[in-house]
Parts: sequence; C-alpha cells; structure tokens
Amino acid sequence: MSSYKEWMPNNPPFSNFFLKELVDGFDGLKITIQSMDKTNNEMQIYFSNYLAYRVTEESVFLKSLGEGELYKFGTTKDSEYLKWFDNESFNSFRDYKLVHYIIYGSNKVIEIIAGSKPIVNKIPQSML
Repeated sequence: MSSYKEWMPNNPPFSNFFLKELVDGFDGLKITIQSMDKTNNEMQIYFSNYLAYRVTEESVFLKSLGEGELYKFGTTKDSEYLKWFDNESFNSFRDYKLVHYIIYGSNKVIEIIAGSKPIVNKIPQSML
C-alpha cells in the first residue's frame, strides 16, 4: 500500500489487542477489541456507513506484518482492496472519498471500506 498512514483512534489505552467481537447489524458494523494485558480494557469501533469489510486470520498476513509493526491501526486511500472494490462496483462510489481502514490485531486483521470516519469509544470497566 503506497499511501498507508497510521490511524490512532482516541489514543487506545493498549497496544496489544485481539478481536473480541464483530457484529454486522442493520445499524452498522461494531468491532470490539480487548487488550491482551491484565487490564482487559475494551474499545468499540463503530462504522455506521461502511460498504465492505473482510476479516482474515492474522497468520495469513506474514508479508505485511513482517514489513511493519503489529497491533496497529491504519488507513489508506490506495490499496488493492479499494481497487478491487472500484472495479467490482464499476466505479459507482468514486465520488465518496472512500478510505480503507486496517486493524491489525493479534488474532485477526480487519479491513473496512468506508466513506466516513468510525466512532470509537473505550468501554468503561464498570460495563465489562
């Protein structure tokens, strides 16, 4: 990805995390990640306006993970996934300024194509 940029959603309280839950519902895509330290902190990333996503086992991304840091959040506007999406949709969404969001967790890599930024919230310990 030639234009990969780091994206830090609300300065997450942890750097090592795993995908705890992904819910694709009528109201959007909700991704819950949990820290791998003893705090078990959680954060929810909510995309109300997304067009596509894919989830891949982290171990499949050997090349990409070997070239960068693990457990990071990123965005790009120039990826093979976006090119595939444009091709499949006959460029129907070209004017939407789509962004490819990437979440590298310890167990999954989640990629989302969206036209707007997600809402990110830390889940208070009292709610866990």
